[in-house]
Amino acid sequence: MRVVHDRKYRKMKCLDEKGAESHKLDSTLAAIRKLSTKIRIAIQVVDSISDKISRLRDDELWQQISELTQG
Repeated sequence: MRVVHDRKYRKMKCLDEKGAESHKLDSTLAAIRKLSTKIRIAIQVVDSISDKISRLRDDELWQQISELTQG
């Protein structure tokens, strides 16, 4: 997604420098915004999963390791 975002951004920049029509710039900008939103959501999902894994490790697995070492 990030690669596609960067390509679209470069395309928009090139269109702007060449003086392209505004509707082409607007459609490219809309595509960039959609990709940015998808990237942000993906990052939030990864952060959420990472937090769940950390909690699982800290709460459940640590207790099991303690029991194994003591027993």
